[in-house]
Amino acid sequence: FWNNFKDYCKATGTGLSLRKARPQLWYSMAIGRSKFSLNVVASAMHKRVGCEIYMRGVNAKQAFKLLEQDKASIEAEAGALEWQELPDGQDCRIARYKPDFDLNEKSGWQEGFKWLKKEAELFHKVFSSRIKALPIVDEEEEEEKVSG
Repeated sequence: FWNNFKDYCKATGTGLSLRKARPQLWYSMAIGRSKFSLNVVASAMHKRVGCEIYMRGVNAKQAFKLLEQDKASIEAEAGALEWQELPDGQDCRIARYKPDFDLNEKSGWQEGFKWLKKEAELFHKVFSSRIKALPIVDEEEEEEKVSG
């Protein structure tokens, strides 16, 4: 599925950073900062596809809260989103899903690819500069301070 999505993006043209596709539920792309990724997801079990900004690491909750402070402005550009702080772990995500997508029905893949590409490009436009500008210390810098 992800190899076909990647081929679709190349054929239709995109500024997205396309990586090697792996056999998993998500396909991850760079968003401009470590510990943050722009993911497209496909779930046969939930019968949906989605697009998300995924934040991981020790500063994920802080980054999530900072982005959430700009929620009105973000949603004015991107539309309504699901803000998932994921309280059981340190990771967080901001997502939108397209329901009623049957991953096993190949005839619907093109429509899914079109939606995923459009959402991923929108998420990149809305979030990339905001993520790069977040006033948080990247974990690599923190580790250098501790070990240095």
